[in-house]
Amino acid sequence: MTMSEQIPSGATSTQESVISASSLNLTFQTNDGPVHALKDVGLDISQGDFVSFIGPSGCGKTTFLRCIAGLEVPTSGTLTVNGMSPDEARRARAYGYVFQAAGLYPWRTIGGNIRLPLEIMGFSKAEQADITPDRAPGIKPSSLKDIAIGARAPRLVWAHTVDGERST
Repeated sequence: MTMSEQIPSGATSTQESVISASSLNLTFQTNDGPVHALKDVGLDISQGDFVSFIGPSGCGKTTFLRCIAGLEVPTSGTLTVNGMSPDEARRARAYGYVFQAAGLYPWRTIGGNIRLPLEIMGFSKAEQADITPDRAPGIKPSSLKDIAIGARAPRLVWAHTVDGERST
């Protein structure tokens, strides 16, 4: 099943689209032959629209979202996000993206995990320092150590609150 079977092709809106796809295709080349992950996807999503992508495993939902985020490059067709290519929109920080599964690195502290996207985007260390959790109200540097330990062993997260006090 492809995304084109889930989303009506050529859907239109009276408002300017924040996400627009037209004749979008993505084919992965594998050792077993080509896999057509997206086939002729077309839709327009306007500001304020509430959209759900629903379908069975393997129908292309996540692949389409990854294209929107600029994490996959379509084989053909057009795709715009806020009037830009997905890559331009990503570099302009014109949208936010949350992954399905947590992507914390256990060898990094919580602050280090928070700073990672800032590092990738080229923020200076001074700019990164302004955004780290030790600058947030109510967070003590000692509590970050407890949280980091909890991130490495999730059962421990429940034993500590953000301010470092033990929960009862």
